[in-house]
Amino acid sequence: MKPRTITNVCLLLLMLAGARNASAQGPRLQLDHLDKLADRSKETVDVTVDAAMLKATAGFLVGKGGDTEQLQHLLNGITGIYVKSFQFGAPDAYSDADVEAIRKQVSGSSWSRVVGVRGKRELTEIYFWKEGDTNGGLVVIAAQPNELTVVNIVGQIDLAKLKGLQGQFGIPRLPPAVREPGKDSK
Repeated sequence: MKPRTITNVCLLLLMLAGARNASAQGPRLQLDHLDKLADRSKETVDVTVDAAMLKATAGFLVGKGGDTEQLQHLLNGITGIYVKSFQFGAPDAYSDADVEAIRKQVSGSSWSRVVGVRGKRELTEIYFWKEGDTNGGLVVIAAQPNELTVVNIVGQIDLAKLKGLQGQFGIPRLPPAVREPGKDSK
């Protein structure tokens, strides 16, 4: 082969590898594009907690009289919690493109949507990341006219214990229909 042909083949392979790596980001989402919404919101929650921070702050996060050991057990296997939540004074302060940029990231083959609830102007979706037989992440998207919340939990998640994280680390409480599928919310 000619040197020019070898160079072209190498460049093509590098481009293909780069495209593959760009789409195979793993269970942690890129949420930086949502930062612009903070200027428009009346209340913003921005949580970025990695594995080291989770272990170091568990006792502090439980609070006085809380069960630190139970929280540590709950967090076992979780390597990161990332939350972006915005409450707006008026509807339509964020665009459909903001939500679609997140949904595009969870459209890969390792992601599976397990809950999808749509209303007239509301959306709640839950996605799980699986690699083989191991779950490695969770994403919750909750969009309402005056509020947008995205929760991204990275790591092995014990689904039976997951509800224990509601109300902590900026993670909102899920509506009853999502917390207990199949049960009527009254």
